[in-house]
Amino acid sequence: MVRNEVSALRAKAAEYKASTVASKAFPVGSSKKIMILVECMDDIDADSLKSAAEYLVDVLQDPAAVVLGSCPGEGKVSLVAAFTPGVVDLGVQAGKFIGPIAKLCGGGGGGRPNFAQAGGRKPENLSSALDKAQSELVSILTEKAS
Repeated sequence: MVRNEVSALRAKAAEYKASTVASKAFPVGSSKKIMILVECMDDIDADSLKSAAEYLVDVLQDPAAVVLGSCPGEGKVSLVAAFTPGVVDLGVQAGKFIGPIAKLCGGGGGGRPNFAQAGGRKPENLSSALDKAQSELVSILTEKAS
């Protein structure tokens, strides 16, 4: 029971933090504006990262692509990709996208076309992995939404 309350509080804290970074999202594409947000969420745990990503795709609305990363503990990396149907319809799948990004952090992962989670063991590489995620999303989605 207490564990559920702690999880719920962590999720709420993650959503609050997500609400503060939502303004960093930016549009790409000439014909169809797709919102992109790639952000490091410091040390929040994987479940809270998932809650934050779900919150952000709701706030940004379709079409949007969100990739979040965190370092929830010593030698741990968590990554989440959440893509709305408008992004998935362009042929960009979260499950396929997150794997190579996680590899940069010494890990792997995958999931569904609209949502994926991954992990790794090299927190020192998280910043460059998120930079790569952002530049790849911008490049892929700019091309597909033109």
